[in-house]
Amino acid sequence: MRQTNRPRECSRAKQAITLFVTLTCVLLFGCGPTLKEASSNFDAKDVVSFLQVVSGLVESGFGLTERNQLLETIKSMKVDEKKSIEFSVTFKAQQTPLKVSVHIDDIDAVDLYFYSVPGLAEAIQAEMAKRLK
Repeated sequence: MRQTNRPRECSRAKQAITLFVTLTCVLLFGCGPTLKEASSNFDAKDVVSFLQVVSGLVESGFGLTERNQLLETIKSMKVDEKKSIEFSVTFKAQQTPLKVSVHIDDIDAVDLYFYSVPGLAEAIQAEMAKRLK
């Protein structure tokens, strides 16, 4: 008759499950860049020119097609409505997300929230600050 050590087998099984759950959580929630926010309120007439400024901060992924997609979304929105669009851009030779959230404050006011890697978010915020001077 073969003798087994059940407590040791259970302990190994629990360790394996714990490791699996931990790795799964890291892969699902811990991977990817930490995003930082840059935000400001715009007169509706100034949105097009600012999006062009943002386009100049990245190497690719936020060109005319993407800007027009965002502008069409904004045009379709009603007061107090919120929407978000995410783009994949290249910033300093690295592929990174650029999430743009829009809130229409009133008929002529647009809140834009840009979420991206810290370097890009800081560059966008600096451009926002320039426009306020």
